[in-house]
Amino acid sequence: MGTRLKALQRPPGTTKVFQRPIGPIHSAVVTTRLARRAIAALGLGCGVAGLWLAMQSLRPEYVYRKDFIQEYVLARAIRAGINPYLPPSELAAVFRIDLTAPTFPHPTPHPPGLALVSWPMAWLPYPRAAALWMGIELSCLVAGVALLARWYNPKVNWRTILLVSLAATGSEVVWRDLLLGQSGTLLFALLAVSWAWLRSGRDGLGGAALGVAIALKLTAWPMMVVLIVARRWAGVVAAGATIAIAQVAAVAVMGLSTVAGYYLHVAPLVATLYRASFLNLSPASLGWRLFDGTGSAAAISYLAPPVAALPSLAPIASYAVALAILVFAVWQMFRIAEFDARFALMVATSLLVSPIVWDHYLLVAAIPGLIIAANLRTLGYPRRSTALAIAGAVLVALPGVWLALVPGWFARPGSGREEVVPAAISLLALMPTVAVLTGLVLCAATSREAAKRMASSMVNSQQSTVDSA
Repeated sequence: MGTRLKALQRPPGTTKVFQRPIGPIHSAVVTTRLARRAIAALGLGCGVAGLWLAMQSLRPEYVYRKDFIQEYVLARAIRAGINPYLPPSELAAVFRIDLTAPTFPHPTPHPPGLALVSWPMAWLPYPRAAALWMGIELSCLVAGVALLARWYNPKVNWRTILLVSLAATGSEVVWRDLLLGQSGTLLFALLAVSWAWLRSGRDGLGGAALGVAIALKLTAWPMMVVLIVARRWAGVVAAGATIAIAQVAAVAVMGLSTVAGYYLHVAPLVATLYRASFLNLSPASLGWRLFDGTGSAAAISYLAPPVAALPSLAPIASYAVALAILVFAVWQMFRIAEFDARFALMVATSLLVSPIVWDHYLLVAAIPGLIIAANLRTLGYPRRSTALAIAGAVLVALPGVWLALVPGWFARPGSGREEVVPAAISLLALMPTVAVLTGLVLCAATSREAAKRMASSMVNSQQSTVDSA
C-alpha cells in the first residue's frame, strides 16, 4: 500500500529508473566491446597512414623510384619492338626517361605474362601509368578482401569490406606493395578468385584464374598440386591451357628467342643474384645464411657472416630445406579432406618453396590465415592455438621489424656502402618465414580438429533427433 502511494505521488510523465549493478559478465562484455573498438580504430588509423604513405610515391620527386618503372619500360620495349629484357636503366635511356635513382643493373625478373598485362601502360606517360597501376592494385585488394570476407561471413556488407581493405593497407606488406608498384595485390586477387570458383564447383573458371596467376607469378605453381591430388582434371586442363595461351601470346608479341631467353637465362640469373640477399625471406636462403653469409651483388642490404664458413654446403642445404618443406606440406595435405584447407595449405607452401620471397609477397598468406581463423572459431578459440595464430599474423604483417628495425640496432659500418650485422641477426630476419611455416602447420592441425568437431556435432544432432522421435 505504501509503495503504491509513493508511485501515485510521483509527478506525471516520470518513470522509475531501475539501476542494475554491473556484474562480472556485464563488465567482461563491456571490456570486450571497448577492446574491439580500440583495435578497429587502431587498424583504420594505420590503414590511413599506410595509404597516405603509398600515395606519396606518386609525387614527382618519388614516382621514378618505384619498382613499377620495370613494368613500364618493359611495356614500352614491347611496343617499340626491342628486347624487353635489357636492364631497365638501358631501356629508360632509350626512351629518354630520366631516372632520379639507380635501378636494377639486370633484366627485370618479371615473366612474360606480367609483361602482357602491363603492355597497355605503354600508351600512357609514366606518371599516369604509375597512378593507374596503383588504382588497379587497390581494386585488386578490395576484390580479394571481399571474396575472403564473404566466405568467412556471407552477411558482411560493402561498408565493412571497404573498412577492412583500408585497415589492410596499414600492414607493411600491403603499403610496401603499393609504394613500390609491385604485383602482390594482383596475385592475391587472382588466387582469391580461383579459390572462390573452385570451391563452388566451377573448375574451368577456377583453373583458368589459377593459370593466369601462375603466368604472372611463377611462385603460384603449388596450387596445381591441389587440383591434381583432388583429380579435378577440368581445373588442371584449364590452368595448363591458360598458361600455354599466355606463353603463345608472349611469343607472338616478343618473339620466341626473347621468351625462351627469359626462362633459360634471365630467371636463373636473377635467382642467383638475390638468393643470399638479407631481404630474401625464402627458406631456401637459410643455406646461404648458415654456410656462406648474406649479400647481393645487385642490391644493397645488410651483410652477415655465415654461422659456419662452408660455402659448398649452401646450395645443398637450400635445396634440401625447400624439398623438405614441400614433402611435409604434401603429406599434411593428404591428411586433410576439405578442399578449402588444402588450397590454403598450398598457398602457404608457395611462400616456402620459392627461391626468392620478398616481403610484399606475404599478402597471399591471408588465405591460410582466414582458414585458421575459421577453424579457431569452430573450436572455441583454444588458448594456445589462438595465441600462435595472433603472433604469426603480427610477424607476417610487420616483416620490417626483423628486416630493418632489429638489424639497425646491431649494424656497424662495413668496407663499402653496406652495413654488417652478426650472423644471428641474419637468422632472426627469417622470423616472418617462421610465422608462415607455423601457419602451415596450424592450418593443417586446426583443419583436422575442426573436421572432427563438426563430425561429432553432426552425430550428436542425429542421435538427438532419433531419441526425440
